[in-house]
Amino acid sequence: MKQPKSILLAVGLISALCGWSQTTVDAATSNPKRELVQRLIISDARKNGRDITPQTLEAGGELIFYRRTGDDKLYLAQINAKSATYTDGLVYGLTTATIPETTEDFAQETTTFRWSYTQSDGTTGTAQVSLVQVKKPQGVIYQMVVLNEVLDQWQYKGHIDGTVNLSAIR
Repeated sequence: MKQPKSILLAVGLISALCGWSQTTVDAATSNPKRELVQRLIISDARKNGRDITPQTLEAGGELIFYRRTGDDKLYLAQINAKSATYTDGLVYGLTTATIPETTEDFAQETTTFRWSYTQSDGTTGTAQVSLVQVKKPQGVIYQMVVLNEVLDQWQYKGHIDGTVNLSAIR
């Protein structure tokens, strides 16, 4: 499918600002500087309880965990490919709790961590993040809650493209 020029221009701008190749943003493949760890597809987004799903989907929003070449640290990026904006930064203090599958419930993994981020406008900060992954037969769904230092709460829900055990990554 041929991409409109405006989308390709936005992806090119993100590439320059964030270090992502066009194929990483568009097809979730890695470039020489980044190794994709996990891609979270957003289907519902809220800020402080207000539904921002239409704006997030229109902007091409997605969440990506990645590593930098030669660096064993984990990073998280929230990328809006069509609006050429992003929030990107280091993940640290990662802890994971697992609830095994039972006859009544699906297996669940809750990961919490701190996120030291920089936004495309230069704003920096630190957030507390909770990521709950529920493993269903059809795939893995997630809910991520991001609480920043000024107590703004961002909540994302959707499914995970592929599966990676974040508890194995430190």
